Amino acid sequence: MSSKSCADGLPKVKIFLALNDTTLKSSIHEILENLIGNVSSILGKHELSCAEVTEKSPDKSEAPSILVTDDMEAVENFGSKVDAVVLFLEDSLTDEVVKILPKYEISGIFFKKNFRVEYEEKGKFESTMKETIRKLLMERFSDESKFFKYVDWKYKRADNKSEEHIVSLFLDPSMKETVSHVRYVCSEILAKYKEYKLEEALGKRRKLFEKGFSWKDARECFSKTLLPPNQMVPAVLVEGETGTGKTLVARLIANTLYESLKNVKVEQEEFFCRFSAINVPPDIIDSELFGVVRGAYTDSQDRAGRFLRYAGGVVFLDEIGDLDPKLQTKLLLYLDDWTYRPVGSDEVLHVPTVLIAATNRNLKEMVATGTFRADLYHRFMFKIKLPPLRERKKDIRLLISFCLSVWKAKEKGVSKISLKAIEKLENYDYPGNFREMLEIVKKAIYNAHRKGRDIILERDVEI
Repeated sequence: MSSKSCADGLPKVKIFLALNDTTLKSSIHEILENLIGNVSSILGKHELSCAEVTEKSPDKSEAPSILVTDDMEAVENFGSKVDAVVLFLEDSLTDEVVKILPKYEISGIFFKKNFRVEYEEKGKFESTMKETIRKLLMERFSDESKFFKYVDWKYKRADNKSEEHIVSLFLDPSMKETVSHVRYVCSEILAKYKEYKLEEALGKRRKLFEKGFSWKDARECFSKTLLPPNQMVPAVLVEGETGTGKTLVARLIANTLYESLKNVKVEQEEFFCRFSAINVPPDIIDSELFGVVRGAYTDSQDRAGRFLRYAGGVVFLDEIGDLDPKLQTKLLLYLDDWTYRPVGSDEVLHVPTVLIAATNRNLKEMVATGTFRADLYHRFMFKIKLPPLRERKKDIRLLISFCLSVWKAKEKGVSKISLKAIEKLENYDYPGNFREMLEIVKKAIYNAHRKGRDIILERDVEI
């Protein structure tokens, strides 16, 4: 097999094939030909062109080398003369194989039975060969800038709207089930929004505030509930650690509803409201959400709360786990039938909204300890659990490339990122999750740009 010349003076990596199975040999030849030729040139993975395949017997040379074999005798004869061994077995590990494994650097073990019929197994072999070639080259060549990816190697958007962080929820395969559930919740909430005719509440709210707010007018507008008998208020609870994208999910649901509006036109900021309960005194939360009437306390004036100001829209209550028990009770009553009393009033209003609540706390544990009401927890029609970034490792490189796009690395003259920098980003656990990744990548771009480099190096990644 021929191969292109190496870029930037990198050494050749010799791939020795010692395969008795002719069908297997043909398949591996095809994969390696594509890897060294097409993948290296078309996808810009130039370091892969620095590999060449041979069927000669390995000798202890200065060139880094890999032995690909299905012959245990070849492993015994040549395993010590190469830097890595990729081994093909029939369908199981035998005692003979287990005994010799500790002697050699085994990069991968594959079973012929699976390899013959599963595309996924062939993909794993290709991935193993790519990583082994890169590892051997980097071990022999000290300049990390020679081994890089272009910043958009995994994620590229033609319309240049990468600032829409919602995309980050849908990128990697490990989010497949979560994303499917989020889509389902969006469709169900939209169906309830239409069924309960919440757009009517949106129209009432606009008229109420157009002529100057008063509680008298509010009571007249919202004296009856839109909730059909024996139905639940559409409400969503989003759980997950800090930085996992709870606000993004809330905005996604709100956008789905907003785009469905036909008769009442409002600005998007009039449709979606975010309010955080963390470190806010209970009386302030009460008046902020439910409003206050004049005379309720010293110097108080009539003021509509968030639920009334966003009637027919979406109220996103963040950090619900921090709510005072009395407010939990009041919120529970609101989720019964959209009913509440403003602070200082005995009058009841029926003000419909789509409530989305979020928390980074473990509400099930709080229910068990009695610090969060069980009936409030179960009142939410839907619950969404977002996984932390450490559980989204399947293709974290896609998120790294996305973050580089978000911060417009190429526009700042930073077009590449070294493989060592990528590995450093991959191996970090991100206690602050995706939000922390964004900030780390932003700082890495800044560090490279400040030094006048077009490449992010390992030292630019501050973790």
